[in-house]
Amino acid sequence: MDINPNGILFLIYGNIDIAELAFLLSANPFAGNGGFPAMPTKSRCVGRARAMAGNPDLIGRQGGVPGTTVMAGSTAAIPSQWGGITQLSLLGDQVTGVVAVPKLHGLVGFKGVTDTVGSSDVPNVQRYLQNRFPGDLILELNNLPKQDDPMVTGAFVEVPEPMGCPVGTVSY
Repeated sequence: MDINPNGILFLIYGNIDIAELAFLLSANPFAGNGGFPAMPTKSRCVGRARAMAGNPDLIGRQGGVPGTTVMAGSTAAIPSQWGGITQLSLLGDQVTGVVAVPKLHGLVGFKGVTDTVGSSDVPNVQRYLQNRFPGDLILELNNLPKQDDPMVTGAFVEVPEPMGCPVGTVSY
């Protein structure tokens, strides 16, 4: 799949002030800043995603990622798209990102992968979504309003370096 990072970034950041963009893309705002700890080394990934509303009723409960409580503003994901459930258990809390939401004329951010994509209505929903949207990153954000279908969108994700970019994205 050919991904043009500049095109995706324009899609994501098209409606944002240039100062906000500079802050969001800054490498490390705390480096060498009066004793603040250096931020962990992260990889920046950009690509195409399918974003859908998650279940906010799960906030505060054990999620599908072992040893992880579902947090407000986090996302559910398909573990195989991120290197497996072990990777998410160890590093999922360090993942951050934003997706463009054209219907809202803006961005929706997330911090942490705290759950796995699931459904009581669709059997084996992870496989179903991956077959329906091959090569796209699948995200289920618990702070995204409900909509009819997983929308196609641009995604900007920062992951801890050992994790690598998820399916549907490339290093930026």
